[in-house]
Formats: sequence, structure tokens, C-alpha cells
Amino acid sequence: NAQMRVRHLQQQQLEAFCRELGMPTRSEVTALGKQLHELRRELRGGAKQAAAKQPQTGSDTADETAGLRAEIAALKRQLAQGSPKAKKPAATAPAKKAAASSAKNQVTKSAPSKTPVRKASSRKPVTKTAARTAARRK
Repeated sequence: NAQMRVRHLQQQQLEAFCRELGMPTRSEVTALGKQLHELRRELRGGAKQAAAKQPQTGSDTADETAGLRAEIAALKRQLAQGSPKAKKPAATAPAKKAAASSAKNQVTKSAPSKTPVRKASSRKPVTKTAARTAARRK
């Protein structure tokens, strides 16, 4: 199907563009989401199995839960910062952004433009409601 090929090519171009900008791609975000979902499932399953096998002491369960929460927090940080697969040196991304923003600022710095003062319209209103609102304003 031609439409599906076009969609697939668009997704490939978008992923390439995101990789160039250092942003996480759609496939990487999806992979992180799946990994997080699997960890949550393991956490729920592990808690159910542990409760069924034997009662653990409060400190053992608390330690295990704290460790799992720390692991989930680390995964969330990775997701927020970008992909763990495509780690780039930290100096290159800010340097590119700084160069792009300085070039942008140089282009956009110009004399402030004056907006023209709006004059009262002498045209006839098009609709009845426009005529009513125009009559109210006078």
C-alpha cells in the first residue's frame, strides 16, 4: 500500500531528524515505555509471589521496594533526559544550541517595528449582527 510506505518513510525521516538534534526518537521512547511497563509488571508479580510464599520481615520488603523505586526513578530520569542508547557527549549538544541561538539572535535583532494605528472603518457592515454591534459602539 502506497500510503503506508509514505507513512513509514515519514517516520524514518522524523527519527533521523530527532537523532541529529539529540532528541529521543519515537522508537526509543516506546522502548523505554515498554521496559518501564515490564519492570512494573515484575514488581507486582514479585510482590504477589513473595506474599504467597512466605511473609517477609518489614525491613526486607522495605529495602526491596526502595531499590525498585530507585530503579524506576532512574528509568524516568533517562526518559526525561533522552535515550540511553544514543548518548552523545554533553559538550556537543549545548554548543550546537548556543551557536544556533546566537545566529538566530543576530538575525532577529533589528529596529523595533511600529504598528500602524487602526482607523475607524467607514465600510458598511456585512451582517445584521455586525451592524448592531457597530451601532452600539457609536
